[in-house]
Amino acid sequence: MYLQVLKDKQFLKFMLDDGSTVVYDLDKKTTIGKRGLPVAKLQSQLSGLSIEKILQSFSDKNYANYLRFIHKDYPYNLTNFGSVLEKAKKREYSRYEQYFSSGLSKVGVGFNVPITDVPKGLLKICRAHNILLNRELFESYVKNPDYFSIAFSNDFVSLSPEDLINILTIKTGWRYNAPVVGILDCLVTDYLYDATSLFKYIDNLKSYEAIENVTGILSELFDYAKMMKELSAKFEKYPKNFLTTHKIACRNYNRLKKAFEEEKFKSIIDKSLEWVWGEYCILYPNTTQEIKDEAVQQGNCVASYIQSVIDGSCHILFLRKRLEPECSLVTLELRNNSIVQAKGRFNREVMSDEQEVITKYNEKLKRMVA
Repeated sequence: MYLQVLKDKQFLKFMLDDGSTVVYDLDKKTTIGKRGLPVAKLQSQLSGLSIEKILQSFSDKNYANYLRFIHKDYPYNLTNFGSVLEKAKKREYSRYEQYFSSGLSKVGVGFNVPITDVPKGLLKICRAHNILLNRELFESYVKNPDYFSIAFSNDFVSLSPEDLINILTIKTGWRYNAPVVGILDCLVTDYLYDATSLFKYIDNLKSYEAIENVTGILSELFDYAKMMKELSAKFEKYPKNFLTTHKIACRNYNRLKKAFEEEKFKSIIDKSLEWVWGEYCILYPNTTQEIKDEAVQQGNCVASYIQSVIDGSCHILFLRKRLEPECSLVTLELRNNSIVQAKGRFNREVMSDEQEVITKYNEKLKRMVA
């Protein structure tokens, strides 16, 4: 069945191949049927036409994309086109209509930034490259608009718009006492990479080293930069045959790692986390060996956390009796300014008096960061 749909202000006009026209009033939610008379349901006039077929027949593609968004992302299954139109007029969806009216083809569910607050440069990129506008992309652009300008103003051999977005938004993950940051930003700020050269280098890796997963290669490059900077600040940032160079760097790093592991641990020891309360005290280990000793005495796997402590992902603390500070009692794991794990010997659960100390300690940590 042939169909053409025109949007004229508040009216949708469905022109069918038999010469009839169905008119739907978006504001009043009323329908004038094929015979020119009011009918109860729009769907009764569009029998045999799927929702996608109707959407494909819209002359206003922006509005069609908006309705398609409602159809696909509404939490309940909408099988009736009239129901799609009813949901589209709900107040909570009005901001999405503004996005699609501006020419965007994809908007993330839950993205509620007013369109007036979205940078025009970002809107232009999303329109030009059919890119999904969501919170992650918005925040990345606001923080580093220059990176987006570099990425989308260069001609690349192999990098697609999706590759560029992945490079621009991939994060490092949580670091102790620091927010999640973009890997690209870290490479430029912390490891002194040039953003333009970095994009061209990744394009070269995809083109000539047959590396398809640019997200994975960027993570490996970040890993490579971290290792090499610890060995020497004068490392080669854009090595040829990167995968082989990365393997060699890993081998050299692991050989030297034990030598400077203890020094790194000592550099992150935070004695301000120690505390005394009643007959108990919370201690910070002075060496990695003390964590290994704790593992032996407690019969637990805390020694496997040493690298996480060195990397800054967590802290390991010891809860002990104040008059017996050398005797293991409870092992604590601290992440994001809160005790997230507490185990006694052989992973027993903590006693009520021990839990009371931990609760008081967590309250103290909250006050410290308030």
